[in-house]
Amino acid sequence: MDRTGDEFQVDYVIPARYSLGVSWRPLNQLTFLADVSRIAYSKRVTDRFLIVDFQDPDAGLMVDEKTRTCRQPCNFYVNDVSELHAGVEYRWYRPGATMAFRGGVFTDPDHQLRFRSGGNNLAHPADKILNFRFNTVQPKTDIGATAGWGIALRNNFQVDVAGSFSHDAAEVVVSTVIRLR
Repeated sequence: MDRTGDEFQVDYVIPARYSLGVSWRPLNQLTFLADVSRIAYSKRVTDRFLIVDFQDPDAGLMVDEKTRTCRQPCNFYVNDVSELHAGVEYRWYRPGATMAFRGGVFTDPDHQLRFRSGGNNLAHPADKILNFRFNTVQPKTDIGATAGWGIALRNNFQVDVAGSFSHDAAEVVVSTVIRLR
C-alpha cells in the first residue's frame, strides 16, 4: 500500500539454481569436490516487482501514461551469474566416532539490483538519483573461504560447525543431529 491507500501485489522470487559437480575420493579418509552453479537472479524482477522509495514515492517507478516510458520493472535488472565451489574433507575414524575436517573456496559474483539509466527515463528527474542509488557500486566477484568441523558419535549424535567468510559477509552455522532408536 502506498500513501494513496492503493494496494500492490508484489512477487518475492527465490532464484532457480542449476548445479553440476564432481567428487573424488582417493583415500577412504579424503574427498575432494568441485561444482559450478548457474543462478537465475534475473527472474527476481517480475511484472509485480516494486521499488519502495520513501524519499519520492512518485519518482517514476511505474509506466508514465503521458510519455509511455517504463520505469518499473523494465528499467531494473539483476544479472544471472555462475558460482564456483571447491573443497576438501578429511575424516578421522575411531571406534564409535568419526571426526571430519572441511575446507573450501567459492566465488561470489555480483548480483546486485541495477538500474538502466538513460533511454526512456533520461528526461525524468529520478534517472540520476536511481542511477546513483543502484549503479554506484562497481560489479566485482568476491572470493570466499569456508572451514568446518564435525563429529558423529556412535551414529546416535552428530554436531557440525561451519564458517563462511568473504569480503561482504561472514557467517557461522552450528547444527546437531540426534538419532533415536
